[in-house]
Amino acid sequence: WIPAIITNASMVVLVQSSRANFALRTAIRETWASGHDCVYFVVSDGCPHPPNRRKDDLSCMSNGTNVIHDSMLKSNQAHEDSGYSEALATEQRKMLHEQQQNRDMIYVEKHESY
Repeated sequence: WIPAIITNASMVVLVQSSRANFALRTAIRETWASGHDCVYFVVSDGCPHPPNRRKDDLSCMSNGTNVIHDSMLKSNQAHEDSGYSEALATEQRKMLHEQQQNRDMIYVEKHESY
């Protein structure tokens, strides 16, 4: 998503924002960005790998722990992965709704990993 008005603005303020920071974006909209139509939030894709299976805290790369041989652990991992995937999908729906409501978000197709 890139708002059309951004191409006609003489000044643009871009605020990098984590996907889950709905409350912080709302606070910015209600305070210093209020009345300014040149403030946009840059958000990106969520990392498809749960935090406990990433190479490190600042990466979206898998740490290679996908292979589990114990069936009980496999079941627990599948449940955790399913919950993480559902959380990402819910977050994506909330972001789409927020974008439709505010029209001030720029979506970048890059995995968020911070």
